[in-house]
Amino acid sequence: GPACGNETGSGTAMQQLNAALIPGFYKSVDSFGILFEANNLALNNGVNHITVFRLSTTGQNDGKQYDVPDYNLDPLPAAIKHWNNTKQRLPLEFHKRTWLELVNEIDQERADWIGHFCTEIAILANAEGYKVALPSWSSGEPEPIDFETPGQIRFLRYCAENKDICAYSIHEYSYLVTSILDQYPFKIGRFKYLFATCDKHNIARPTTLITEWGWTLDNVPEPTQALIDIETV
Repeated sequence: GPACGNETGSGTAMQQLNAALIPGFYKSVDSFGILFEANNLALNNGVNHITVFRLSTTGQNDGKQYDVPDYNLDPLPAAIKHWNNTKQRLPLEFHKRTWLELVNEIDQERADWIGHFCTEIAILANAEGYKVALPSWSSGEPEPIDFETPGQIRFLRYCAENKDICAYSIHEYSYLVTSILDQYPFKIGRFKYLFATCDKHNIARPTTLITEWGWTLDNVPEPTQALIDIETV
C-alpha cells in the first residue's frame, strides 16, 4: 500500500493491476474501504488479490488494546480476550476472504509465549471461518534462535497444517532510505531465518505474508530510486 497511510492513487493502481490480471497485495489498518474494493474485484473478476486488515488501538479510540495481547495472562485466556475484543470491532463490511492480522509488532522477548498465544487464537478464529496472520514481528525481530522455542515451533506446525487459513506474518524494513539491503538478510530478507527454522525441523514452510515493507516509517526515496530498490528486493 502507499506509504504513510496515504491512499492517493491506490484505486488507480488496483484497477491497472486487475486489468492486467496481476494479483495485488493490499493491507489497511482500521479503514476497510480499499480492501472492500479489492475483494469485489477478486470476487467478480477472478483475480486473486490478497487483502490484509488490522485493527489498531488508536484507530478505535476506545482505550482497548489491539496491537498486542495481554501479556499478563496465560496464552489461552489472552487469546480468548484478544479474539473477543477483535470481533467486536470488525467493520460490518469485513469479508472473510481477507486475512485478519490480529497483533502488531509484539514483544520479541516473549517468543515462546507468543507462539502459544498465536496458536490458540488462530484455532479460535479459524473455527469461526476467519483467516488470520500472526505474529507480525518488527523488522529485525525476533532473534533467529527464538524461532525455535517450543511455542514458536508449535505455531509453525499449525501454520504448516493450515496454510489456507493461518499465515505467518512478519515486517521487513531497511530503516534506511539510502540502503534497502542494509545488513541483509537481518532486516530485509528476514523471512530466510524463518524458512531455515522450518527446514531444520522438517516443517513445511508456511504461507508467509510480509504485511509491512519498505524503508522507514515516514520517508521513502524518490520514485526512480524506489523502483530500483523494489526490483532489487
